[in-house]
Amino acid sequence: MTAPLDYQQTMRLNTFGFVELRRRLDPELVGEIGAAMAALFGDAEAAEMEEGLWQAAPELAGRLFATPAFADVAGSILGHDFAYVRSSCLRLSVDRSWRGGSGVLRWPVPHITLLLFPRAVDKASGCMRVVPFSHQNFLRLLDSRWDQAPDYLYGLRNPDLRWQHNAFGVADQDIPSLPLESEPGDLLVITEDALHASFGRSRRDYLAATFMANPRDEHFYFLRELQASGGGLRPPAAMAESAHESVRRMARGVLGTPAPVAPERAG
Repeated sequence: MTAPLDYQQTMRLNTFGFVELRRRLDPELVGEIGAAMAALFGDAEAAEMEEGLWQAAPELAGRLFATPAFADVAGSILGHDFAYVRSSCLRLSVDRSWRGGSGVLRWPVPHITLLLFPRAVDKASGCMRVVPFSHQNFLRLLDSRWDQAPDYLYGLRNPDLRWQHNAFGVADQDIPSLPLESEPGDLLVITEDALHASFGRSRRDYLAATFMANPRDEHFYFLRELQASGGGLRPPAAMAESAHESVRRMARGVLGTPAPVAPERAG
């Protein structure tokens, strides 16, 4: 377990659209998160609950988000003044097909998603899969020359274009991709602009938490549009009331309507 990412890890994310951080988190903490998510979902075969961990176990969520092994990942990539966007608890028991970088709402600010699987997942059980180099919008933020590059994966990004046929004439499962197998304690980092999917029939739970670089004034209208579309930026009250100053800081308001902030206390 370490804290900030090194240069090579950051470059792997920038280049390929993902990075795997093995044995990053305390397995005991991960076990508690897994138990909380299992209780949250009960017998449901599939579910997605926005801010689910903050609603079900706010003290536990605060410990996770405050631990350097988790929070310093976002800081290493986005800068230490990064902002919270949203988090969700998900349970899958069927395939979840390709998504990422739809091109409908293009982010003008770098953003990443941290994925935590409390139980081991592999290719057979439905681990996350990614298409390397598919994070074109993220690359555009790093190098403006990507503005001129055609997006040959557009048909795969947009399910609405595939209602009559599969992209490239093959089943979604046969799209060339890399499986991101995970053990308890591993942390997976992706850009949401990277195409990602999960194919499997086993029940698997995971937490997805998204953060972005500190936005500037020119991002105001994008942030309003993101919020209006249900893309996040409504931190739960439990974050503003957290005992951890670092958690309260990442949940600060970014739209001119700050989240309620609890009185300062020792972190």
